[in-house]
Order: sequence, then structure tokens, then C-alpha cells
Amino acid sequence: MYLQQVEHNSRPITVIYNLHLSGTTMSSVSLNYDLNTYLAVTLSPPFLQQPAALAQVHPAVAHVGQVGQMEDVQLYSVAKFEWERASGDILSKLENSDGVRRVDVQELSQRTKRGVDEL
Repeated sequence: MYLQQVEHNSRPITVIYNLHLSGTTMSSVSLNYDLNTYLAVTLSPPFLQQPAALAQVHPAVAHVGQVGQMEDVQLYSVAKFEWERASGDILSKLENSDGVRRVDVQELSQRTKRGVDEL
């Protein structure tokens, strides 16, 4: 997975490259961290075959797609206003679902270039 910070309509957005969505390889997908919280979920059976089905554990969860070439890691989104009021419930339901090995809340961070002295 490759993240790139770009400007769009005078607002910073993050673009993730090499996501697979709905079985189709996408060259890039724009994520809106102002409106959504993103969760990277590591799966094992039964959700490996139908990862979108995991979104049914809570009505605020939506399946975004596969992360890179890692079939067992899927990206899900939750609207910020829903996350702020129900994050504990959402995390609990995801983490306690059969077939979920790990849930990581994704944070937007600024990429910095290293100086020549740091390499």
C-alpha cells in the first residue's frame, strides 16, 4: 500500500494506491479523513471469502476494499459523527466477530522527507 498526500479543492486528501475494490484492481482510491474514520481489519475464515459481509456487524460500517495484495487485510470506513458516538461499540462488535484477527484504526499522518544526513 502506498499513501500520498495531495491537495484537492484547497483541501488535503490522502490517496491510497493498489487497492482492490469489488474484485477489480483500482489504481487509486481517495479517502476523506475529514468525514470518515478508516479501519484496517485482518481477517481469517469465514470473512476471507466475502469481506463485505463483515460490514453487517454494525450499520455504521462500510466496506471500502482490499488493502494492496494482502487478501486478508480489508479497509472499512465509519462516518466521523458515528465514530465519535459509537466507536467503542463498533470496535467491540468487529473485534468479537468470528474470523476477525485484528482491527487497526487508521490515522492520517503527514509524510516527511528525510534529509540526506538521515539516510
